[in-house]
Amino acid sequence: NASVLTVNLSGLGLTGSIPPFAGLVNLQQLDLSNNGFTGTLPLSLPPFMSVLHLDHNMITGSLPSALYPGIRELGLSWLSLNGSIPTSWVTAAAPHQFNLLDLSHNALTGVLPNWSGPIGKDGTIDMSWNSFSGSLPSAWADYAGTLYQAIKLSHNQLTGTLPAHWSYMAWFVVEIDLSYNMLNGTFGDWFGGDTNPSLLPSQICPNRIQKFELQ
Repeated sequence: NASVLTVNLSGLGLTGSIPPFAGLVNLQQLDLSNNGFTGTLPLSLPPFMSVLHLDHNMITGSLPSALYPGIRELGLSWLSLNGSIPTSWVTAAAPHQFNLLDLSHNALTGVLPNWSGPIGKDGTIDMSWNSFSGSLPSAWADYAGTLYQAIKLSHNQLTGTLPAHWSYMAWFVVEIDLSYNMLNGTFGDWFGGDTNPSLLPSQICPNRIQKFELQ
């Protein structure tokens, strides 16, 4: 049916594998969250799809090898996904592509992709509660003029120090959560030369950050 643009079947107790929705050629938004769908993620989507939510299902396996073209809002949290973020996702993700990328509460591994500004204006990236390792990617700050809503990377296995380049993001991000990792070093660039995070957020005006978590 070419007239259907949005399908919301969230929380209906649906089971089985995810249907292809191939007949809905103009479908733009699909929400199948909070159901009991099993199987793996779809390899492809209708051509105009920009919003997909599959959060809180029983889907297993890895991320699709090719990033869904045109996707702007991708919710894949609270599944049972494993493996790393495919290399093709790193090369295909255009700057400011995602308004929301939520991969939290899975079993994903590997290093964080060195995207150059993956989040659009007031966008959120949430990769918390996985097993990502390695250092924080410096390229995420390449578009420091973009106003991010949140960057959530807590409860992973990240190591190393906060890249100096990330200090610019303190002016443009509302929430940054790096807690429950293995990060170390000096974070003075974020706090105007003061390394005491307890001064946040009131002591670092005029920047935009409202919440910073580092434990």
